Amino acid sequence: MFVLLSDPDAELSNWPLELVALREKIHGDVARVQTDKELSSLRDDVSAGEADKWRQRRNNSFDQNRQLEEVTKERDALQRLAGALQHAVSQLVAYCASAEDELNRTVLAHLLPTLQAQQSFCEESRASLNCSVELDSSLVSRGRHVHFAPELQSILAALDEQGAAGFLQEQRDLSADIKRELEYALLRLRHEAHELLDLSARLANKGQPQTNMLESSQVEITELQQDSDTKQKSCDNCELLKKTMEETTAECLQRENLLRSDLDDAMMKIAQLMTDRGDSTDVIVEGYGTCGVTVRRTGCRSLDEVSPRSQMHALARDLELLQRDRDDLHQQLEAANRQLRSTRQFVEEQAAEREHERDEFARRLQDLRDENVRLTARLQSSARILSEMHGLRTHARCPSATHVEQLEAQTREMNQIITDLETRKAATDEELKSSEEKITLLRDIIASLEGQLEQKVKREAEIIEQLESMKKTIDERDSKMRALLGELESLRSEKADQTEVTICENCAQEESKYEELLEKVQEQCGWLTAEVEGRRRALQAAHELADTSSHSEELSLRDCRHAPLQDEELEKMESVEWLCPVVEVREALRALARAEDAALKRLADLRVQRDRLSRVAQVSLHLLALAELCTTHLGVLEITFTAYVITQQA
Repeated sequence: MFVLLSDPDAELSNWPLELVALREKIHGDVARVQTDKELSSLRDDVSAGEADKWRQRRNNSFDQNRQLEEVTKERDALQRLAGALQHAVSQLVAYCASAEDELNRTVLAHLLPTLQAQQSFCEESRASLNCSVELDSSLVSRGRHVHFAPELQSILAALDEQGAAGFLQEQRDLSADIKRELEYALLRLRHEAHELLDLSARLANKGQPQTNMLESSQVEITELQQDSDTKQKSCDNCELLKKTMEETTAECLQRENLLRSDLDDAMMKIAQLMTDRGDSTDVIVEGYGTCGVTVRRTGCRSLDEVSPRSQMHALARDLELLQRDRDDLHQQLEAANRQLRSTRQFVEEQAAEREHERDEFARRLQDLRDENVRLTARLQSSARILSEMHGLRTHARCPSATHVEQLEAQTREMNQIITDLETRKAATDEELKSSEEKITLLRDIIASLEGQLEQKVKREAEIIEQLESMKKTIDERDSKMRALLGELESLRSEKADQTEVTICENCAQEESKYEELLEKVQEQCGWLTAEVEGRRRALQAAHELADTSSHSEELSLRDCRHAPLQDEELEKMESVEWLCPVVEVREALRALARAEDAALKRLADLRVQRDRLSRVAQVSLHLLALAELCTTHLGVLEITFTAYVITQQA
């Protein structure tokens, strides 16, 4: 009965009305179900295609945003590293200044033993002892000098990279020259010490009473030589530290150059992207359309051809266009920054969406498998129906070949549907694989970024440890210097407690010679201090012009204590024959004065450049004002020209 009702080619003339209605109802329900299935499948296909397109667009936008985010992160990291390097360079400059002060102290400390050896022969009376104690105290107080230098942070910020590098190179060359001069001075001091030893040996042959004094002086000289050797070792250690610091600064400069090159490459990429965006055919019009723009351009061209100030108007127009482009670029950069701020949130949302998509794909795959099971069941049922039909044909021998062909066509359609479902299943599997690959790629990128951040944190920790070790070495060196000063004070107290001894006439003559030598040394040292004071005043004047620092109580005391040299004293300085160690110190001071003059000239040049730049800024402001006036006059001229044209036409 069911087979007869499902046969579409059966003759309906001999059928009753009830069977015809039942047959139409069955065929109508089947057709309705098939149309509903086809519509649902088409809707699913369309929704899946739209979802795939939307995901593809979103993935493309995410890749672009990720590239921009990486570029901005690199830019921020490079800016932070540049600031850290600038801070390190300023600390190194301060460290070099402190090392220079320590070198000056060591020079004075090496001059003290010669004066002490000369004072060992002038212990006849308590008055001479008091004078020597006062001289030692004055020398110690003179050893605590102040190094007046301008604040180099603002100067280094104003200078360019090449100027700063040249300045640091000049400072290194100057420190090397000072080191060589100090080594030469130390050699001269050692030769003089040996000569004093030979003199003491000759005096020991003349009389027995002088042996104890000479032995004590020799012991003191050996102790002082040992002290000088220890100080020389400490100076060598300081030089080694300085070399290591110079090497580290060179490495930092190399890294900074590499980072700057990377930053330039990134900026070039951004510029290329901006130019690619600018080369597009999009037209941005402000106002009421492009027609007014063309008319205005033609009117302006005619006015430019007529007016004598065409070049001025062209320049003003170019300036306006450039300002508009600059404003557009600024707005684009702000939009890019806002977009980059939301990238992290977008990454999190993207990860959540990928997880949701993965679950949805798994659900769809399970649905497809269930549908495949249903289709296999339907195929089995259709095969069973075919077997029944074959049995009916063999038993009844009725002409139902057409019905069998229809069933075969249905089976073929079912097979086609099964193949389509298998292709969809393969496509979904490929989509799942691609989504998993993207998720793994994102995880790898996040892991690499975390690794870079950990490396930067480790590098910062290493730099902090190096700074702490440098601070410890500086504290140890200061403690050693304090211990040496305590030993010197103890030696002076021991000399004060010694008993007075008788000195022969030859010793008195030697004493007078040494007193004259001491007076010369004191006078020449006073001249040197006066020269240093003059240089200090010049530097202070330059420093006050720059408004970088103020006076202190120690400066006011030194101003009261030292006065500038007069012309008579200068003539006397040139006429007097200078001593060898003092000559070396004087040459070193003159070299320092030349370096200071060069620095002052550089400061004057920088001030002149700053004034020129301020003038250029004022001129640019005047040009902008003139451009605005030109635009207003141009508008008035356009209005008048249009009125004139209208009147002429009328």
